[in-house]
Amino acid sequence: MTVLYLSASTDAVDASLFTKRDAVLRYIENESLDPGCIGAIGDSENDLPFLEIDGLGLVGAPANAQEHVKERVRRLPNSIVMSAEVLDGFVQFFDLALSRGIRHIVTDRDGVLIWKAGARRDIARLQRLLLQPDPPARPSISVLTGASVEQNIRFMREYALQEKTLCSNWLLEHPEIIWAENGSILIDVLTGKPRMVFPHGHTDEIRVLHGPFAANVLRRVAAEVLADFDLEYTRDPADQAGRVYVPQKETMLTLNIPHATATEVDFRRTPVADRLRSRMLAVMTEAAEAHGFTVRQV
Repeated sequence: MTVLYLSASTDAVDASLFTKRDAVLRYIENESLDPGCIGAIGDSENDLPFLEIDGLGLVGAPANAQEHVKERVRRLPNSIVMSAEVLDGFVQFFDLALSRGIRHIVTDRDGVLIWKAGARRDIARLQRLLLQPDPPARPSISVLTGASVEQNIRFMREYALQEKTLCSNWLLEHPEIIWAENGSILIDVLTGKPRMVFPHGHTDEIRVLHGPFAANVLRRVAAEVLADFDLEYTRDPADQAGRVYVPQKETMLTLNIPHATATEVDFRRTPVADRLRSRMLAVMTEAAEAHGFTVRQV
């Protein structure tokens, strides 16, 4: 039976055919790397599969990470929980990785590099970090996210990550630094062109995921969950205030938690959002089992 990985992170509730662990292990194998030269940082539950890969040289979480994620990170070898949040925390992690000779950093996007939208003061900092590393002197960076291709293209445009004049020679030769949908799709940061690297031989599973499973989940969540929270769906990524955004994805079904509501400016960090995640996850779990998937929660 095919495994379907379910997770409830700060940003979203996901059902995925692959985990971020799969993506990092593939990268290590393809590049013939020692895991000890890799640094990894994340903030949410769905980051734990790659943060807990054996032998990583450095593992971290920003101060804003989910509490149980920080607890798990603290128990790992070569680990640190940063004193700063989001991008400030990532900069701390980057500087530590540099001092320890880490060659490559794999980082989550939302909650580590960015939080919400419109952090314009961070554009130049992100450009310097992502576009200008000069290995082996500084670690190169890959952004490993559950976000869709569409969401990542918007991220690249908002932060002007397609500016070739800012890029190091290394990046010009290795431009696929955005790993979307838990790493199942690589995006060329210079052209915005996506390349599917997973799945091979999973056509039937994708058909079920985006067919009867998705239809079942969306119908039940709307009727049994969203109505109780006075929420509704949206397909517009710019319309996530008081709405659950459902992005178009190839290997995942994602229900994004609203950024804000009429009464909460940072809804994702509230106890109400915790209850919303829990109930969505329960529906996904029942639906996955009903459609023949083996469920693993990450």
